[in-house]
Amino acid sequence: MTTLDEKIALAKKHVEDGRRIVASQRERIASGKTYNEAEARELLEQFERVQAIFDSDLKRLLATRNSK
Repeated sequence: MTTLDEKIALAKKHVEDGRRIVASQRERIASGKTYNEAEARELLEQFERVQAIFDSDLKRLLATRNSK
């Protein structure tokens, strides 16, 4: 069974990885080096939605730990 601290560590990794992915996609769009800008922006929006989920999950886990 996974401990709360292990879940928090994994959630932090997801948040960090997600931030790098979002930043990379933003850079691609800004540089103009995308094959299809509309698709690149749609992909960025998807990455940002997933990032919001990662951030929310980490926040929830931290709140759970802090409430104990």
